[in-house]
Amino acid sequence: EALGFAIPTTLVKPVVEQIMATGAYAGLPMLGITVQDHYNGDGFPDGALVSGVLQDADACGKLWTGDLIVAAAGESVTCSDDLLRVKNALLVGDSLNLQVRLDTPAAPVEEVTITLMAAADLAGSPSSTEERNQG
Repeated sequence: EALGFAIPTTLVKPVVEQIMATGAYAGLPMLGITVQDHYNGDGFPDGALVSGVLQDADACGKLWTGDLIVAAAGESVTCSDDLLRVKNALLVGDSLNLQVRLDTPAAPVEEVTITLMAAADLAGSPSSTEERNQG
């Protein structure tokens, strides 16, 4: 009996390239945050809302629960899938520039740079749901 699996080349190619370049695979890059789709008052998606930040992540102290990610690496983010697409094109150790604002349309946009981490470096890290200090 033969058993086969079909694995998309879009998943295999970066793994093979990383193994060939470094001799190891560090896994998918992680921001160390939990996000969910956010919708504006008209019901249209308008960003990825941060709902948690892992305490061991580089994002801790830079992103807060309630922040709305509206762009990543210069590309518009209207939903969490947009953010994942941009992040997954990078490698562990790469930096990702995010455009972030509070969940208020009039809030100013801030730029935040996050270093992507390996999942193993974040394993067991507690999550924080602390909100940004408005002070």
